[in-house]
Amino acid sequence: MARTIADFHNHLGPIYVEIDQDVTRVHAYWKLVTQLFGSQESVAILNNAAGFAIRAIQDCLIDSVILRITKLTDPAQAQRGQFPNLSFEYLIGKLPYDADAALRKRLRKQLNIIRKSTDNFRLIRDKRLAHRDTAYAIDSDQILPGITRKSIDDPLQRIRDFMHEIQRYYEFEGTVYQMVELGRDGDHLLFHLLCGKRFIELHEDVQLGKLTKDDGFQRIQELPKREPNTRDGP
Repeated sequence: MARTIADFHNHLGPIYVEIDQDVTRVHAYWKLVTQLFGSQESVAILNNAAGFAIRAIQDCLIDSVILRITKLTDPAQAQRGQFPNLSFEYLIGKLPYDADAALRKRLRKQLNIIRKSTDNFRLIRDKRLAHRDTAYAIDSDQILPGITRKSIDDPLQRIRDFMHEIQRYYEFEGTVYQMVELGRDGDHLLFHLLCGKRFIELHEDVQLGKLTKDDGFQRIQELPKREPNTRDGP
């Protein structure tokens, strides 16, 4: 039987909408991380501008990505079942009783795969982010796993697969989460920092007599006013 968008909204409604927004946000945060810290050149630009502030931003962004992913993979109910979690498992449980049993099976299988690929994230959340585990904080033999680009890229791909499974079931086009638009994003910030750095260098060259004031002014005028192929942000 053909399913419609109306069926989708009747079955899952705001639950799916909120989870869909959570998935979009975690992709947006991770895209920002890769833009800002994805190359040695970009890191050098950022550190030159404000090293400590940039390190704090990096830590906060990556911690947020870890927390957002682990929230999506949480059980449907918190401990003792008192409070429901808005998670993938909760979403599966809200599918209508007459939903295709094969769909439920596929989604549960995909969720298990996502959870296995994010075991390290939950360990980091439990031992460092949500709590401050004494053993891991003090004992040098207790080391938390590191985070690599692949360790986040792979679970995000599986998360997209999970969401697309539901979208296909209700016969609407899959969301391209990894292409989320950020408006004035990390690339925009890097461009302005780089232009600012060049402006300071030209000003110093004039002060040191390496350039005349007219030459310095001319070169400042030649600096690009906006990054190539850019679009206005929101």
